[in-house]
Amino acid sequence: MSIRGVIGNCVGFILVLCWRLLSFGRRSDNILSIYFHNPNKDVFLNCVSFLQRRGYTFISEDQLIEKFNNKDESNKKNVFISLDDAWSNNLLNVFPIILDKKIPVTLFTPIEPLKDGVLWLKYFRKADEKILTKYLIGSNLDIKKIPNNERVIILKELKKQYSFEREIMSIDDLLKLKQHNRYVKIGGHTYSHPILTQCDSNTIKSELHEAKKVLENLTKEEVNSIAYPNGDYNNDVLKCVKYSGYKLAFTTEQRMLNITSDKLFKLPRFCIPDNYGKYESIARMLGIWSKIF
Repeated sequence: MSIRGVIGNCVGFILVLCWRLLSFGRRSDNILSIYFHNPNKDVFLNCVSFLQRRGYTFISEDQLIEKFNNKDESNKKNVFISLDDAWSNNLLNVFPIILDKKIPVTLFTPIEPLKDGVLWLKYFRKADEKILTKYLIGSNLDIKKIPNNERVIILKELKKQYSFEREIMSIDDLLKLKQHNRYVKIGGHTYSHPILTQCDSNTIKSELHEAKKVLENLTKEEVNSIAYPNGDYNNDVLKCVKYSGYKLAFTTEQRMLNITSDKLFKLPRFCIPDNYGKYESIARMLGIWSKIF
């Protein structure tokens, strides 16, 4: 583990020890909402085991929708877990634990990477600054702030220069997971995983509608939820999400989810990074880390 990792884990240990003295998330209408990307096995197991030992109830997406509909303020400590991007390593590191412990999760899945095997971000991060500057119409080198029409042009050129091994699940992988539909719910993550706030209105509509349509055709089930890539949304995005027929939409805002005050299309989640130590991961999951730092 790196020096930064050791320090982070020590700080996390102290924060978790102090957790019982703090009042974060104790209201009965609060739900702990957390998400992972591509965690190693220990990170995921440590987090869910911690929650189990402390009496948390893992709720499914359908149960979350029901709680919102009924404004159910039970005294149980509830947690909702989601996974973004459908990383292939989840098949080895996450889903065996989910099935063994009978934990419901929602997997937010973009469509294009199921076919290509990688997210578009991989190509941009491989290219150096000179290559990006060559293709950029403007001068913004923050790849998540590039207008989508420019992103599409650059990506087409980068795909001619680079190739990568598959990192994202295949369609067959996704369909195999659906055999365990008691615990695995598939949610949308747009069609090509663009940053929606960098897209025009027509592209936003297409990205949201086509993703839902394709996933429903594949899984033969209704897709009710979506996670915004990078957590970014604006009024156009919110309108299109509602129009496309989603019932829930998740951001990356790091705080407890509140069923009485939160809006269904702006739901928060705490992010747990892939490879940090046990106690830093738990401190981030509980929201203590973000409260302090």
